[in-house]
Amino acid sequence: MEIYFISGPYSYGDTANIYEIEANVNRAAEIMERLIKMGYIVYCPHTMYHRLRKVIPYNIILKHCIKLIKYGGITHLYMMKGWERSSGSCDEHAAAVEKGLVIKYEKSTE
Repeated sequence: MEIYFISGPYSYGDTANIYEIEANVNRAAEIMERLIKMGYIVYCPHTMYHRLRKVIPYNIILKHCIKLIKYGGITHLYMMKGWERSSGSCDEHAAAVEKGLVIKYEKSTE
């Protein structure tokens, strides 16, 4: 069974405006929908935590994401375009590499 975790830019370290954040959340949701329709189990922190961002500090959310990648049965990490500019995505990528997960990268044509 393949279980995906979607990793990608959210707020670029709080430098993004609300429209950029919404665009990132919407893009992640589109990827989540596509993967679910393909039959995969998908965790998408963009959609899971978006409404909580004002009440749960970012560092707590990131710690939760890293623990999920390391201990939550995740088998695949799906890296959204632009992930390299996101410190949180870089941390998630490093955790996935350390764990030996399969990592897929979004193509520029997707």
